[in-house]
Amino acid sequence: MIDKDFILKCMHESRKAQRNYSDRKVDQETVDFLTEIAVNAPSKQNEVDFTLAVITNEDMLKEHEERFTWGYHWDKVNSAMHNTQVHAPLIFVYGKTLPEDIHEDIWAADEDGPGVNELFEDTFRDTQNKSIGISSGQMVLAAHMMGLKTGYSQNTMHNESGNAWKEFLGYDKSDYYDPMLVVGVGYPDESLAWYETRNLEYVVASEEEPEGLDSRPFLEVVSNDIRQYPHSDTFIFEPRSAELDGTPIPKNVKVKRFF
Repeated sequence: MIDKDFILKCMHESRKAQRNYSDRKVDQETVDFLTEIAVNAPSKQNEVDFTLAVITNEDMLKEHEERFTWGYHWDKVNSAMHNTQVHAPLIFVYGKTLPEDIHEDIWAADEDGPGVNELFEDTFRDTQNKSIGISSGQMVLAAHMMGLKTGYSQNTMHNESGNAWKEFLGYDKSDYYDPMLVVGVGYPDESLAWYETRNLEYVVASEEEPEGLDSRPFLEVVSNDIRQYPHSDTFIFEPRSAELDGTPIPKNVKVKRFF
């Protein structure tokens, strides 16, 4: 018999951004299982809408943490913090790529004659975002049902360019690729609450930063002025999806019911 309460509990747990992970590795069988779910999630006409990088390599994880996880520019102190919800022993990097025209319906007549249908391309880009959401949602729920914790980050372009991501993931500079979403997966650090991070680092704007910092969403880092967060050894990220005791905060989605 299906345990509905267990599924609901896992769903609510998946809404939490896990801000810490233990050193315990995710075994290869679990990695392959979650990858199978992520790759084969439902999509429009079963089309391939995105590309996926699955990373457990320790050197790449360290590089990802140091270069690609900076968040929004905190203009009060002209600094930016790491998105520690993806400082995990397993990460899934979802990216946009060119479509694989399985059903040969991208090519159509347009106002300039035979060629790519621009309206269809715009629709495809929108469809990509939906497919990434469906895939990552299914994978994350499955991870929680297996006792893992997860965290999402869409801050993929702060302080690093698209070409840096291409080099990191083994693409050519001429390839079409945009990183869209990173999902961290792992086991929690049991000594911390899910919303706590120990020894959080932040980067401080240097005098060489461009002008207009007060209106900039992110820093163009040109210095190596990286520090540990000064307030305490443990930083608390204010939870938004649950109370401090873990009680889920209901989402105010307006639902019309027709029975």
